Amino acid sequence: MIPHGMLLAAGLGTRLGPLSQERPKPLLPLVDVPVIRYGLDLLRASGITRIAINLHHMGEQIREEIGDEAIYSEESEILGTGGGIKRMAELLGGERFVVINAKVAVDLDLPAVIDGHERRGALATMVVRPDPDSKRWGAIDVDATGRVRGMLAEGRHMFTGIHVIERALVARIPQGPCDIVRTAYAEMVAARGPLFAHALAEGAFFAENSTPQRYLQANLALLDGAWRAPWPTTGVSATAVVDGTAVLDEPVRVGAGARVGPGAWLRRCVVGRDAVVEAGARVHDAVLWPGAVARGEISRCVLTPRGRVDAG
Repeated sequence: MIPHGMLLAAGLGTRLGPLSQERPKPLLPLVDVPVIRYGLDLLRASGITRIAINLHHMGEQIREEIGDEAIYSEESEILGTGGGIKRMAELLGGERFVVINAKVAVDLDLPAVIDGHERRGALATMVVRPDPDSKRWGAIDVDATGRVRGMLAEGRHMFTGIHVIERALVARIPQGPCDIVRTAYAEMVAARGPLFAHALAEGAFFAENSTPQRYLQANLALLDGAWRAPWPTTGVSATAVVDGTAVLDEPVRVGAGARVGPGAWLRRCVVGRDAVVEAGARVHDAVLWPGAVARGEISRCVLTPRGRVDAG
C-alpha cells in the first residue's frame, strides 16, 4: 500500500524570532533550498505523490513556493499536530499516511520505515533519534522490540516529527486543536497498543531548524559534508558572478544569480540566490538569505534582506 503524504507547515516559528517575520519556518533556506523541499523530496523519492500541506502563518508564501505540487489545508486557527493531521486525512482519503514536520531535514530510509511499520502491524510508527538530552525535552522510551512504552518522561530517544500512521489511528485523534502525542499516542501507550518506533542510526544527519542557532548549525553541517543532500551543498552556481580577486575558502555555497565583489573573502558560508557580497566584505560561518547584501564583517549570523540575526 503506497501511503499518502502530509507536511505539517502551519506553525508560527516563534523561537526563530525576527526570521519568522520574513518567512514561515518551512521556507527557511537550507543551503539555499527551502527546508520544506527536503520533506517533499523524501516523500517523492519513496513513491509518494499525493501530498497535503497544512497552512496558517504566512501560508501564501508556501503556496507560492510549492504551487500545484500539493493540496492545501487552510487553518484559520492552528489545529496542532493532531487536528492538522485529522483535517488533512479527510482531504487526502486513503488508509495510510506518512507525516513529516516541514521544518526538518533528515537522512532517512523512508521505505524501510514503511516496511517495518507494515511488518509489525503498527497503527503508528514514530521515527526517533538518540539524544543525550532526551529527558530535558520529553523523551521517548522504546523497548527491545521497538514498541513505544513511554513518552515525555524517561527514555533515550527524541521524536523527529516524522511518523507513519493508519487511518484507524487518525480516528483516535480528538476533534479540534490538539497534539497527537499527548492524545492519541499517549492513549496507545497506556493501552499497550501497536505504537512502534524506528530509530535513526547514531550520527545520522537530522536538523529541525527551530532556533537561529540550530538553523545556522544545520547549514554549516551540510557545508561540512554531514550528509549528501539531494542537491548541491557546496560550490558556485553557474549563474553566480564571482570577481577574480575574491577568495573562496571552501566549504562555500554561492547560489544562482549571486554576486561576490572584488577582494571579498568567503569561508564556511552560504550566499543565497541573488545575494550580494560587496567589495572587501568578509563572510564566514554565516548564511546569507536570497537578496541579502553583505558588507564589512559578517560572522556567526543569518543575514536577510531586512537585517542581521545573530546565531552564535
